[in-house]
Amino acid sequence: MVEYVRGNVRTNTMENFWALLKDGLKGTYVSVEPFHLFRYLDEQCFRYNNRREMNSGQRLQYLMRGLQASA
Repeated sequence: MVEYVRGNVRTNTMENFWALLKDGLKGTYVSVEPFHLFRYLDEQCFRYNNRREMNSGQRLQYLMRGLQASA
């Protein structure tokens, strides 16, 4: 039997992290040197662990405040 959930740990959580990591490495950085890879991983871990829990309304308000501040 395959186990997908154990408490708060789910396989989707890990798959989500890897997807965000790959997108960050491909989209944010022009070139990633293997020597510095641990630094990129540390940054992505920090971003993932410090993200905010927001519902759609809160996310929209956050976006609108950012747009108003930049105008």
